[in-house]
Amino acid sequence: MLNLFLDLFFPKKCINCGRFGNYLCDYCQRKISFLKIQKCLICERPSIGGMTHPRCNGKYTLDGAISLAKFDGSMRKAIHVLKYRRISDLTQTLTDLMLENLWRQKQIPEFEFIITGVPMFPKKENQRGFNQAAIFAKELAKQVGFEFNDQLLVKVKNTKAQMELSEKERKTNLRGVFKLKSGANVAGCDFLIFDDLRTTGTTLKECAHVLKRAGAGKVWGLTLAATN
Repeated sequence: MLNLFLDLFFPKKCINCGRFGNYLCDYCQRKISFLKIQKCLICERPSIGGMTHPRCNGKYTLDGAISLAKFDGSMRKAIHVLKYRRISDLTQTLTDLMLENLWRQKQIPEFEFIITGVPMFPKKENQRGFNQAAIFAKELAKQVGFEFNDQLLVKVKNTKAQMELSEKERKTNLRGVFKLKSGANVAGCDFLIFDDLRTTGTTLKECAHVLKRAGAGKVWGLTLAATN
C-alpha cells in the first residue's frame, strides 16, 4: 500500500531522460556501453575475463578485475545519483544489469567468495549518511547467495577523489590509506571487492594488497564502470 501511494504521488522518473516509470528506463539501459573486453589492471592490456596476467602476478597482487560498462552516458549519471541520493530502486536495477551481463555470461570467476565494498573515510561516510559501494555489494551478495562482510577494511585517511587527479597522482593518492579492521580474520578466504567506478584501478589494488598481506586467498575486483 505504501509503495502504491508513493508511486501515485511521487512517480519514478528516469534519472537520465526524465521518462516516467523507472529510475533508469529500458531505453537508457539499452544505451549503456557494456564492456566486451576486460583488461589486466597491472599492465593495462586486454586479458581473458579481466584476469591478471601470470607474468604480472605477485604475492599481494589483485587476481583480476571486471567492469560492467564504460563511464559515460546513462551509467555516468547513474553512478552520480548512487553517490549522492541513495535510491534503492536504482541499486536494484543496476544489480540486475550486473548479473545479466556479467554473472550469467560467466565473466565472474566461479569460486565462492565473500563480497565487500570499498570503505569510505568514516567522517565522509557519516556526512553523506551511507557508503554506496557497501550498499551495492550487500545487494549483490544477497542476490547471488554469497556472504557479505563490510567489517574487513577501513580507510584511515581522507583523500581526494581519483577523478580530480592526474594519472600520476592517482597512483600514489591511495597508497597506505586502507588497513585491516581490528579483529578481522581474512586468512584463507577469497574476496570480491566492489566499487562503483574504476579509474586506474589503484583502489582495488590497494585493498587487495591489504587483504593478501593478512593471508587472504584470491581477491578480485568488480566495478559498475571504468573510465578506460
